[in-house]
Amino acid sequence: MTTAELIVTTGGVSEEASELSALHIRRTEVAADVIEFRNMGDLENNDPYHRSREELSSIDRRIAEVQELVTAAAEVTDDGTVCPFSLVTVMFDRDPDDVETFVLTAATGNSANEIATCSPLSPLGRALMGCRVEDERTYVLPTGAESTVTVLSIAAGLERRLLESRTAE
Repeated sequence: MTTAELIVTTGGVSEEASELSALHIRRTEVAADVIEFRNMGDLENNDPYHRSREELSSIDRRIAEVQELVTAAAEVTDDGTVCPFSLVTVMFDRDPDDVETFVLTAATGNSANEIATCSPLSPLGRALMGCRVEDERTYVLPTGAESTVTVLSIAAGLERRLLESRTAE
């Protein structure tokens, strides 16, 4: 599957739930393959076993992403605050040359021309949750340093935008 854009509406969550159901079915099938290939012995030289394990890991990652997206979609509001799926423009450390726009979502893109994303579970994402335009928040970077972020805009009507990225192997 290629990278695609999906607008989440009330019905869009059911699409994600359908994908989640299909992923669980596929996971059961692949898990059975892993057991079958493991029983063949000689795991070191068992390519089907290793491919199945990799596919199982990939499915598990996607299940976690979709579950997070479905949960976050239930929390979306239109009250002018930053929430999951908001398209947000921010300025870092009061520097007008350090401005970035991104979607607050767990989904990630793999194409250079896609909109950037930021996880709502990251330090920046957590700092932005609930902010309004012109709100300023300080958060701790993974290095331990502090950074200040100012919300410049929250795009109304785009807060339900998800970027779904998957690559076919």
